[in-house]
Parts: sequence; structure tokens; C-alpha cells
Amino acid sequence: MKKAILQIENLTTSFRIGNKYHAAVDDVSFTVNENEIVAVVGESGCGKSALALSIMQLHNKQRTKSEGDINYKGQNLLKLNDVQMNKVRGKELGMIFQEPLTALNPLMTIGKQIEENLDYHTELSSAEKKNRTIELLTQVGIPYPERTYKQYPHELSGGMRQRAMISIAIACNPALVIADEPTTALDVTIQAQILDLLKDIQSRTKMGIILITHDLSVVAEVADRIVVMYAGQVVETGSVKEIFNNPLHPYTRSLLNSIPSAANEKNRLHVIEGIVPSIAKMDRIGCRFQDRIPWIPKHAHEETPRLHDVATVILSAVPAIKHSIFKLKEMHRLMTLLKLDNLKVHFPIRGGFFRRVVDHVKAVDGVSFELQQGETYGLVGESGSGKSTTGKAVVKLNEVTSGQILFEGRDLASLSRREIKPFRKDIQMIFQDPYSSLNPKKRVLDIIAEPLRNFERLSPLEEKKIVQDFLDKVGLSPESIHKYPHEFSGGQRQRIGIARSLTLKPKLIIADEPVSALDVSVQAQVLNFLQDLQQEFNLTYLFVGHDLGVIRHMCDRMGVMYRGRLVEEGKSEEIYENPQHIYTKRLIAAIPDLEPEVREDKVQLRKKLTSEYESTYSKYFDENGRAYDLKPISSTHRVALQ
Repeated sequence: MKKAILQIENLTTSFRIGNKYHAAVDDVSFTVNENEIVAVVGESGCGKSALALSIMQLHNKQRTKSEGDINYKGQNLLKLNDVQMNKVRGKELGMIFQEPLTALNPLMTIGKQIEENLDYHTELSSAEKKNRTIELLTQVGIPYPERTYKQYPHELSGGMRQRAMISIAIACNPALVIADEPTTALDVTIQAQILDLLKDIQSRTKMGIILITHDLSVVAEVADRIVVMYAGQVVETGSVKEIFNNPLHPYTRSLLNSIPSAANEKNRLHVIEGIVPSIAKMDRIGCRFQDRIPWIPKHAHEETPRLHDVATVILSAVPAIKHSIFKLKEMHRLMTLLKLDNLKVHFPIRGGFFRRVVDHVKAVDGVSFELQQGETYGLVGESGSGKSTTGKAVVKLNEVTSGQILFEGRDLASLSRREIKPFRKDIQMIFQDPYSSLNPKKRVLDIIAEPLRNFERLSPLEEKKIVQDFLDKVGLSPESIHKYPHEFSGGQRQRIGIARSLTLKPKLIIADEPVSALDVSVQAQVLNFLQDLQQEFNLTYLFVGHDLGVIRHMCDRMGVMYRGRLVEEGKSEEIYENPQHIYTKRLIAAIPDLEPEVREDKVQLRKKLTSEYESTYSKYFDENGRAYDLKPISSTHRVALQ
């Protein structure tokens, strides 16, 4: 029998709003054993992150109160003072935060931030701390650890910052790690590496992990048990096989049905109607999910369902959830809307006393492809492959070194900032990081209305109505217009960014990881909404992402990028079913599977492809590691081969 590391009993954490306290975590109980991964899943606003911060005692004690027990090695963490908790936090309990941009100190190098944790909890010498830091950066898949050691957070991509956060969390080999969305910003191959790394560390140290995530495919890949939370309460718990094979609560079933998969490819995704109630509106009596399951009789909602009674109610009351079928209309391709011809974006590397240019980072190195009007084209690849840089170059947020960006026949690469402005109405962008892309000093109304004010002349009432309509379509309450970005969760902030980009109904949308921060139910809403807009207005999407399941569901064609080059291009289904480039094969093999039973098979496949990559390297890359030019292997499929 496994030894319990953490026992949570009847935990309730309440936030003070006005003169009253409202429970964000309500009577939660579960146990984490050694060498076990417990996944906590649910939508944004369900209390997952509030639970994690309660365990780590990171809430503002002036505005928060916690009741119940959080027992770690015989001591109740809620009873510890700040000095005692500091000795536990970081050494015994590690945490991987959701937003590394805000969690990392912008004034300290990555190396010093990792060493800070080692300095506080260990007696290592300066040289030993540096060696340990380099070792940690290498373990989490950072390609140049010595260089990253000296860099600041703003110099790294979102995925690289997240890997640095993981290094800090595991630096002291803690007994328990709380991972709050640890792979959200990572591409699938690095995600697989991180998950394998956490599993490897766990097997060696018998570490327990609380994995907080909205990605159920990640849960199927690594978790032992699942705790499903809704509106601050646990609504279902069980082993990963039990939950995936026989979900009982309607909320759990709806989450699973919202995931893009081969079974519902190109069909309209199942959506959970409505939104999670705010903590101020959570009724302590009755079922909190009642407004989103109207098919269950009212009498089933009158009492608060106890956890062990849920299955009895659900089995007799809930029919199987069916996917609504969405047939894509035949899109009339009027013209080539966007064409990239040998696009290059190189960033200078400066060195020496006079900071002269000594080399270049070839972020985009000769990329060419076309988008037809009404088409969705996906760009996939690892962090640092150049896919986001390509998207930003199209809207002139990155200066183009050479090549052409033809939009409706006009070369945008040759235009000045003043000349490009009229085109911004037709080309909008959904940014990857919702925290840094939203102005913290502006209300939601002003943030979303800003594009309208730049290009349209509307009355305040017309402007307000448009903003509220788009908020409703992306799953936020119309009353949210009066709030500021810091009052929303990470997923909710991303929805605001999506609404802002859509208000002008542009011809082309560059979507840079548009749903990476969203839970699966809201992801389904947004993807359906993007498809609806595309059908209604014949929109064209350049979809940048690392979630190949989403790319497969959304995109007609896709291009796979590696080190600034396209290595494979073709119809999405054709590439998935018949990948030709070794890099593409490794990407697809890294995708977590929704069937927990195939975990070991996936691990073996990844090992096999790693060996094949090393033995056939010269077939795909020249002596400088540069991918060869694309060559057609069929009328719709091109691959970079020697």
C-alpha cells in the first residue's frame, strides 16, 4: 500500500468580496500518495489554481481564510506560521506556476533565479549551485543551457520560460510538486519530454505530483487518479481508467466530449452551454451545475449532491451526450489571399565592446506557402521553430530581412509603418500570451473596442453592444466589460484577446496559439465560433499552434516548421495519416493519447523514432543542420528531402 504524502480534508478557502467571504474552494477532500500523479481538472474558474495556492499558502491572508486540514507529514500546513512555511515551500513542496512571465523576476537572470532556491534550502558552494542549475536546464530540454543561464525571462519564448519554471520547482528534489498547467505553453515534443521527465523523477524519488490542467489528453498520458472540480467542489474522482472509460457525472462526460479527436474531425465540437458561476453567485445549497444540464429534472437539484451519491443520480438521469454534426460548406476559393515567397526574418547577435553584429539568428529562413481565401492553414513545430515569428512578420510586428508577403497581390514586406496601417483592418492577430497582450490599465470594454475606435465611427451604445455580443460568443458574461484583466483567470484573459481580434471581422486572422490557455469546454466554444465566422464571412486563418489535435480539427492544410524552415507541407489528414519527414513523425508520436492503455506503446514508439532520427539525419538535413528544400511527393504533399 502506498504511503500518503498529502491529505486534504474538508478544505474550504474563501475570498473576501466587500464585507462577505465567498468560497472558491468548497469542502474539498482527497489524498496524494508517494509515486503518484493526481490530476485536478475543470474549467477556468472552477477553483483548481485556488486549491494549489491554498496548499502552498500563497493567498493574501488579509483577504482570504482557509478552513479544514492540509496534512503533510503529520503537520497541518494551515497551522504553520510564515517562517515555518518558508522552510517547507520550495524544499519539500515545489510549484510550477501557470504564467511564467509573471512568476519569474524580470530583473534576475534565469540562472540566478534557480540558484536562489538552492541558496535558501541547501549548503552548496557557488560552483556546485551553477553546475546543478546547468544540469536542471538540460533536463528540461533547453538546447543551450549555458547561454540560458545568463539570459533574462524576456529573452526567452513562452515555452522556454515555462521550462525554466519547472527547473526551479524540482531544484531541491521535493516530495510533492504542484504543477499548475505545466505544459500549456509547450509544443508536443517538449511536452512529452517534460511529462517523461516528471515521471522519471517521480520513479526515482517517489515524488507525488498534483497536476492541474485543462488538457485531458495529458491526464490520460500520465495521471494515476483524477479529481474533477466544478465551481469549487469535487464532483467526481476515480482512477484514470475509470474516469475515461466510464465517466458518471454529466460535467465529466461533457469535458471528454469537447476534445477534438479523429472521431469528430471537421465536425462541430460538443459545447457545454453557459459558464462557470462566479464565486459571489455560488449557492451553497443545491447542484451548481444545474443551469448547464437542463435535461435533468429540477428535483435532482434541490439538495447539494454528496460525492458518493452523484453516480446514483447520474446513471438514472443522464442520457448519452451526442455530438451535433457540423458539415463544412464548400468554400469558394476566389483568390490567393496570402502568399509568402522565400520569407526570411533574421535577428542580429551583437557582441564585443562596441556591440557590433557578430552573427544572426535565422528565425525564419526561406519559408514559402500560399493561403487561399476561406482556407485555414496551420503552422506547427516546437518552440523556437519560427512559426510565431512567421505569423508576426505577416502583420509587420517583426521586420522582414528579405522575401515577399503578398496580401491580395500587394507586397506588405516593402511597406512602411504608415503604409501598412490601412491593411491592419483586414489582418488581425490573436496573441499567444493573454497577460502581456492586454493593457492592465484598461477595462475590457476599452480593450475590445480599441480596434473599432481606430477604424469605425460608432456611438457609445453601438460600441457597447458589439463588445457585449462578442464577449457572449467567447463564453464571457456581458457584464465583464467593466472589469480589468487582472480580475480574470488566464483562460478568460485569452477569450478577451480573441474577442478583440474579431470585432472588425477581418479577412485574415493570424491565430498564434489561440486556445492554448483555454480549458477543453471553452476551447470547443472558441473553435466552433471561429468555424462559424469563417463560414459566415469567408475568413482565412493562419493557425499557429503546438496542439496537433486542434490543428488537425481546424486546418485544411498544414506546414511543419523546424529551425526556421518548412520540412513538410500538405493536407492535414494526409500528413497525419502518412507523415514522411522524421521530424513530423516525432511530433505526431509525441501527441498524448486519450486511451490510458496505450501509454507504454507511445513511449516505445518515441524511443524508436529517436534512434531513427539519429541514423537517418543526413537524409533530411545538410551538414549545417539546415533542412533541405521542399520536394513534391504528390500533387498535394511536399517534403524536405536530400
